[in-house]
Amino acid sequence: MTVFTAQGNAETVVFEAGDVGYVPQGSGHYIENTEDDVYRVLITFNSGHYQEIGLTEWLASNSSRLVATNFGIPRSLAERFPREGRFLVLPPDEVS
Repeated sequence: MTVFTAQGNAETVVFEAGDVGYVPQGSGHYIENTEDDVYRVLITFNSGHYQEIGLTEWLASNSSRLVATNFGIPRSLAERFPREGRFLVLPPDEVS
């Protein structure tokens, strides 16, 4: 799991069975299964109000200039990102 906080800081932690992770409210984050096995993840919230803003939605809602500046990438690359929010994007070779 990687958690993104202010000023471009990020921390990645590898979890094993029984581990507990914490994401501060409002922080960007993602969870990736890097193994072949299927895992179960229990997610809880400290509020009855849930709001999901996916990375592609966030990228699509900001200008290419802002995205390029925040990620330290060329603007030409940021302009190739999707311009609409998507929940899940699979590489073309994984789409059946």
